[in-house]
Amino acid sequence: MNIYKVPCEECGETITTKYRNKRFCSTSCTNKAWYRRKKGTPGAAARAGKICLQCKETFTAKRSDAVYCSAFCAQKAWYKANPEKREEYLAQFAERHPDYIKNRLARIKADPERYAILQERKRRYYLNRKNSRHNCDWDEMFAGLWHLQDGKCYLCEESLNPDAYCNIHLDHDHSCCPLGRSCEKCRRGLACQRCNTLIGLVKDDPDYLYRIANNLEIANSLVRKRIAILRVERLKAHDRSFLKAPIRQGFIHRRLQKGMSWVDEAPVVPFAC
Repeated sequence: MNIYKVPCEECGETITTKYRNKRFCSTSCTNKAWYRRKKGTPGAAARAGKICLQCKETFTAKRSDAVYCSAFCAQKAWYKANPEKREEYLAQFAERHPDYIKNRLARIKADPERYAILQERKRRYYLNRKNSRHNCDWDEMFAGLWHLQDGKCYLCEESLNPDAYCNIHLDHDHSCCPLGRSCEKCRRGLACQRCNTLIGLVKDDPDYLYRIANNLEIANSLVRKRIAILRVERLKAHDRSFLKAPIRQGFIHRRLQKGMSWVDEAPVVPFAC
């Protein structure tokens, strides 16, 4: 029997075989070559540039009739289209396994190695999603903005908590890129949860915020004046509830301890403030 040594047409590795016309060393190389050859066909053009119906991302499908970029998006779409069936299935599962969902996280945390693997998997998935949506190295971009802002929110200038990673948002101009995406031109900076929600509610309009700030300042000044007048009226009317006011509480308490009136009148019986 003759033994032949031929190179793999895909990876170039030498193949030792008894078949003279063998072209590939493995099924993986065969599939890679098949997909590479199909790139120039009309079917490849139909598979490329598809938009996922769930996440709206562009992807290259392996099948011409694919409408979702992954099994995860297909599952989410099914859940969204069949909420009653999903609730029924979850109820049946919870009935069969009453302690499974309740103790699932506790079981994972009890095994530090498994918990670390799960956290790393979540971090990798989060970073991959961020990298693809923002078209950059998320870690490098985040570190650069963090150093540039000295770890503070670029709007309120309060310190950001690096441990509360989910409460730190990358703010950008939505007129350039849609929600959840950004580019180098439209990124504004890192913002805290409160500021990011605030500018979203006012639709990124600084004039709107100026009007709110001016009207709030005027209203606060009027309220402070009314409170000051009310305190003076209570003082004149000998209203003892005025003792709770923080401005004169210490002074009034000392006079009462000496048996003196807190309005320079006849002595009164002291009482605890």
